[in-house]
Amino acid sequence: MNNKTKKTTDKTKLQVMRLKWQIIIVFAGVMVAVTILLAVIIAQRAGETMQMKTASLISNNTSQQVMNVDNYLQKIKTATSLFFSEEIYYTYDATSDELDEFEKIQRENAIVNRIQDLGVLENYEDFAVVYANNHTVGWASDSTYKIFADGDIYEGLNERISKEANDAGWFSDDLDEYRNLYYAKRLNKNAILFVSFYRREIESVFEVPDDMQGNLTIRLVNEDSTVLYSTDKSEIGVTLNREISSLIDGSTDNVILNSDYLITSNRCSTNRWSVVCTIPTDVIMKEMYEVKTFIYFISFIMFFLMLVFGIVILSRVSDPMNKIISSLTDKAEHDQLTGLLNKVSFENIISALMQKGTGNEVDVFVMIDMDNFKTVNDTMGHETGDKVLMRISTLIKKHFDAEAISGRLGGDEFAVFFRFTDDDRTGVRTTMQKKMQTFKEAFNEEFADEAESCSLSLSAGVAITGQGEMGFEQIYKSADTALYKSKKSGKNRITFY
Repeated sequence: MNNKTKKTTDKTKLQVMRLKWQIIIVFAGVMVAVTILLAVIIAQRAGETMQMKTASLISNNTSQQVMNVDNYLQKIKTATSLFFSEEIYYTYDATSDELDEFEKIQRENAIVNRIQDLGVLENYEDFAVVYANNHTVGWASDSTYKIFADGDIYEGLNERISKEANDAGWFSDDLDEYRNLYYAKRLNKNAILFVSFYRREIESVFEVPDDMQGNLTIRLVNEDSTVLYSTDKSEIGVTLNREISSLIDGSTDNVILNSDYLITSNRCSTNRWSVVCTIPTDVIMKEMYEVKTFIYFISFIMFFLMLVFGIVILSRVSDPMNKIISSLTDKAEHDQLTGLLNKVSFENIISALMQKGTGNEVDVFVMIDMDNFKTVNDTMGHETGDKVLMRISTLIKKHFDAEAISGRLGGDEFAVFFRFTDDDRTGVRTTMQKKMQTFKEAFNEEFADEAESCSLSLSAGVAITGQGEMGFEQIYKSADTALYKSKKSGKNRITFY
């Protein structure tokens, strides 16, 4: 081979080598670009999905908190509405000269007895009627007198509720870090009924998921944007953070997600107060950031295995996300203490079930409540009280889970729903009497010690209806009415509606 031929051959080999490297570089570049593009798209879409799912689930959690507050406040409104059961309670006027002293004393004694009947089971700070001459019947605390330092309680309450359409309203004191929250309702032109309860009672209805402790802040905010309660104690009694306030902008229901916070705001149905929850975006996206880093790292060093590792990446992206979503979904659907369905999920499931059927079904709704449960908490501590709630939940599952749907509606109140097929109501009633008696006997045996030390007992209300005759709201109210009759009839009994 002469020198010319050798040079030509070497030049050709060099050109082929260059071409091969060019192909490799181009191919590698394309693979890297495609891999990075896919990684960015996957990570971005996963992040967006995560954000939307998390925002939706935390919004549902906020709705649950609002429902808890509404339930508590509704109990107070219900108690005050029962004051209108007889004219003697709401027509009496202490400023009138039509009655002599003896008749006034009799009327006021009757009112005091009524107040004691309505308030005996609740931890109220105030429960009284104040008249235009500032004569007060019932119990009124020193805190209330401090609010109206000039001694004119009637006028102070009158100013707070006169602007309301129904002459009733909620408000809070501005002393001692909003220790008390109030509800006032006009009885007649010269009499106002008012009830107050400690702010800490509201605290008991808020539940922060375990994996959000220390990160999720829950607040109860009034119409003036004053924080009446917050899991961040430093916020109580001050105006809601201006940035958060401007984002929700007074809307009734809001879900806002920006680079700093996920904010949810829901209005309570019983008044103009709202529950506002915030959690830093970094907290809810922490695992997603870790996944993104992992995706980019794998993409750069394993680009030539893009197809194989694409499956792995998708798996690594979806698994942590599904784990978080599954955890949040479970928390949104189930009561965290007892494992039973929470009120929202229970209502949704039963409402849907009651709308379905052939028309031959008989539905049964049972409300279960423990008498004197507050005594357990007060004398034996809340930890023991929680254990009692878990024990009765286990008992409910043991006796009813195979044939019914059970849930915790709040506090020590539980519900069980049965559906019987091809059976008449008389037969169902007989069956339910046996079932409830068996359950009550099991309860008495399980809580024999608590019954002796705290007079713990069980009351229940049972409502029976044909399929399609009632909706969830109607059968719930019917069972609740039966439960109320059990309570009013001396407790420790089962009443059929």
